[in-house]
Amino acid sequence: MKKFNTNWIGFGILIVAWVSSAFRFASISSEKKSEEDPDAGKKIIRILHWQLEPGYRDGMDRVIEAYNSLPHVKENRVEVRQMAVTERVYAQFLNVHLISGTAPDICEKGMSSILGNGAQLARFFEPISGYVKEQNHYNADEYLPGGMPEELLKILDPPPPPEDPNQERVLPETMDPELAEYLQTVAWSETFTDGMLGGWDDNLQDYIAVPVSSWGAMRTFYNKDLTAEIKTWLKKQWEADPQPEWLSTLVEEEKMVTPNEAFLAWINNSEVPDSLGRFIIFCEAVSRYGEVVGKDKLVAISASSYFTGTMIGAYVVPFTNGMAQKLDADHNSSIGHQELIGGWESGLWSYQDPALKDGFYDVARWLANYYPPGYLGLDREQAARRFTQQNAIFITTGGWDASTLFKGAEGKFEVGVISAPMPVEGERWFPYSAGQPNEAESRLGAPMALNKESRNFEEAVDFLKFMTSFSANQSMNHRAGWIPSVVGAQPNEQMKPFLPKTEGVKGSIRLDPSNVRGINHIYQGKFPLYMVGDISYEQFVADVEESYRNERNGTNRRWHEMFVGGRDRARQLERSMLVSRLRAQEKGWEGENLIKHNNILEYSLGILDGYNTPADFKRYFPDREFPQF
Repeated sequence: MKKFNTNWIGFGILIVAWVSSAFRFASISSEKKSEEDPDAGKKIIRILHWQLEPGYRDGMDRVIEAYNSLPHVKENRVEVRQMAVTERVYAQFLNVHLISGTAPDICEKGMSSILGNGAQLARFFEPISGYVKEQNHYNADEYLPGGMPEELLKILDPPPPPEDPNQERVLPETMDPELAEYLQTVAWSETFTDGMLGGWDDNLQDYIAVPVSSWGAMRTFYNKDLTAEIKTWLKKQWEADPQPEWLSTLVEEEKMVTPNEAFLAWINNSEVPDSLGRFIIFCEAVSRYGEVVGKDKLVAISASSYFTGTMIGAYVVPFTNGMAQKLDADHNSSIGHQELIGGWESGLWSYQDPALKDGFYDVARWLANYYPPGYLGLDREQAARRFTQQNAIFITTGGWDASTLFKGAEGKFEVGVISAPMPVEGERWFPYSAGQPNEAESRLGAPMALNKESRNFEEAVDFLKFMTSFSANQSMNHRAGWIPSVVGAQPNEQMKPFLPKTEGVKGSIRLDPSNVRGINHIYQGKFPLYMVGDISYEQFVADVEESYRNERNGTNRRWHEMFVGGRDRARQLERSMLVSRLRAQEKGWEGENLIKHNNILEYSLGILDGYNTPADFKRYFPDREFPQF
């Protein structure tokens, strides 16, 4: 019989001692953490975004404070915290944390390079179609003006300070009964001014985010004081005999305006230019005035590498809408890459079309004459600073910069806001313009997506419902200087000019060659050179069209890439569809809801299976073989 090895007794004692020690250490650590960690036992919801504009974080803090003060939130030990990261590192920050599984519960969707299509979005963020069908209980009477508790009202709409008793209030005193009934009875998605399209993903055919704000439409800010001063000087130039050569040249040779009654009325007032021709004359006057009074830094339009296309972009729809309508082969009121490329190759549009050559691109060259020297080397902050330091009359940007510009001008000059001026009858560009674009299709912004890995997912959804309730959303955006995303909620007075215009030509029908991925690199490099006069229009067009015809990297390559990209997205969506079916069953979206959920995913697969691209190609070129690489 084999003798028992007593060494095993000692080994067993060591194991017992180690387990006891580890258990004791864990117990003490847990007790110590409970005593010292104020977050112990709390459900912490973190919301990540890159909006560092003045007022936005303060507005969100106010809403977070209000939510954290709610009795049921306190009882459940839920606490929301804000994480603001500069846009310069936001993409890297989000990418790292998404991949490592440590991303915050709520993340502003965008910037990230790994979220380029529906399948990737669905990998990290949870589709929320099941939630948006529910009503938003935070629009109940006890959360609306006239019915909310005094403690909550003081947070969302504190009384004005004694030193400024006439300060604009954030919320109305009472709520319109019809509006209240609407918000309380419709689905959460229907309480958004765009029907929650700002959170919709076409590839997934699902809601993937909650839009909490809107920066509104692009607008042009101007210095009212300097405008009036230069208008007085311009009037004298007009009345001079003889007129300055620059002024007579613009009117008589360049045909910027017709000196009719309307033009003369504008010359004799102190108002900002209200047409494109008058705008060009005024910009030239700014340059001449700066030379006369010794303001060598004064320019008409503040621009930078960030702001390059903003004002010029306002003229894409007016000058290309008529051309684009004949390209809309699938009649969906927008121009896709297939339609743009196929239209160019088949001769349906050309860079020699008058609306482009004598319209849009001519306007672009003239506007660039009034940008600061070396503007492509300037950044966004430098452009804004030039305006607030009164070294530029105009700057075109979105509502996200409104607070910065208004606050930067405080105590110095009065700021006005206008839409980009359009050509009027009798002006150089009027024959090529379709008129003011309709902005009604604008989607809401600042979309907040829900991290699939969130440990407190339901609580995160609840907070987003609160943030997009009438009272909370108006309170936050009023302070932020943005436009609310909720039906009936009103922006502050400064932001009302940014509300989308609902009249004009359809904004989605546009021909934009700069937006054709894969073959736009030459365009993006040559267009600025043309704008500043380094190359002629003929050279610009020759270089761009040569890149289109390139056998390896031109339009043929783009057709092939669209096919491959659609096929790959279809494969990714097939995997997402299987996961979504399981999640739909898990969340109880059974019966008709589950069938609908499956149908929309299968529909998206049919659209993105890639084979629609060869079919489009054959429609344009029935006798050509589809490009293969």
